[in-house]
Amino acid sequence: MIHCRMIRKRDYISLPLLFDVLGYPSTPEDIVNRMDHLMQLPQYEAIVAVNDKEEIFGFVGLGHMHYFEKTGTYGAILAMAVRGDKQRQGIGTILIEAAEAWANNLGCDDVVVSSGNRNERKAAHQFYQKHGYLHEGSSFVKCLGES
Repeated sequence: MIHCRMIRKRDYISLPLLFDVLGYPSTPEDIVNRMDHLMQLPQYEAIVAVNDKEEIFGFVGLGHMHYFEKTGTYGAILAMAVRGDKQRQGIGTILIEAAEAWANNLGCDDVVVSSGNRNERKAAHQFYQKHGYLHEGSSFVKCLGES
């Protein structure tokens, strides 16, 4: 049975495979450093989907954000991935429901998803729309140097 829980440091080693699914290959060292930093910040959280053996099948990275344009807060789904061999088995739904519950517990007004406009993300966009998310805009990115 699959269930969700907050991420633990020992889970970080399973994340490179999930970042690959997102199209952002990262070394285990990069992910550990990044996660160590993010999980120290109170506005960030990550949730993993695991089975009874504690195998990680998916994760969602979240941010608790404040609106500039109106009063209130929102939960931001900043990253979400399900292992390739476990997709279309309801794990994404379990993760998104956990993310929404997290945001609701914080008193957020909305949940906002960031997802790239690449062709390989079309199935993800359909998934979000199926779960009640509306496509309301576009993001623009400018690289400010090498990272």
